Amino acid sequence: MSIKQKKVALSRKLGMNVVGTHRDPLARRKHPPGQHGTNMRRRKSSDYKIRLLEKQRLRAIYNLKERKFASYVRESKNKKGSSEQILMRLLESRLDTVALKSGFARTQRESRQLVVHGHFYVNGRKADKPSFACRPGDVISLKPGSMKKPFFKEKVSEVIGRGSPRWIIVNQDKWTAKYERHPEVDEIPITEELNLGYIMEYYA
Repeated sequence: MSIKQKKVALSRKLGMNVVGTHRDPLARRKHPPGQHGTNMRRRKSSDYKIRLLEKQRLRAIYNLKERKFASYVRESKNKKGSSEQILMRLLESRLDTVALKSGFARTQRESRQLVVHGHFYVNGRKADKPSFACRPGDVISLKPGSMKKPFFKEKVSEVIGRGSPRWIIVNQDKWTAKYERHPEVDEIPITEELNLGYIMEYYA
């Protein structure tokens, strides 16, 4: 099974698109994967299972391991302010997330790989850690040599900046993206489908 097929299966298991593409894997098959998926009877989920599911959904969307995701939750709880707001800021300010939403990549996993391979600069300095926390005002740019690579010339050049959120300002001519500010929770579309309070309760 390919990585994409695994992501599609995971989306069906979680009941939410976590593939990272505009094509919804649940459009044709909304039932869980497996030969018995269509015949599975719906059972009332326990409070624990409901909270576990919400956590798994958010973690899958940002393509994070449990240990890293849990550390973000702990950090958000230890800071002053809304834990839910802080958690989403931590996730949205990651370099791989900013690169993805700027249009430099098509999926979270692809964005992570591009960062690790050293294709990006932040404020003129090489940044190769996906977890790098962007701050308001930071400018993300492509390494000059990367602009000549077929992947960026043929695919990214067509979509860079399209649909980028309000807190990221993309310069399509210079192939740069400015992380203008931290987003508010209600500006992030996926939060409409998730209960962040359940996630906080899961780690209580």
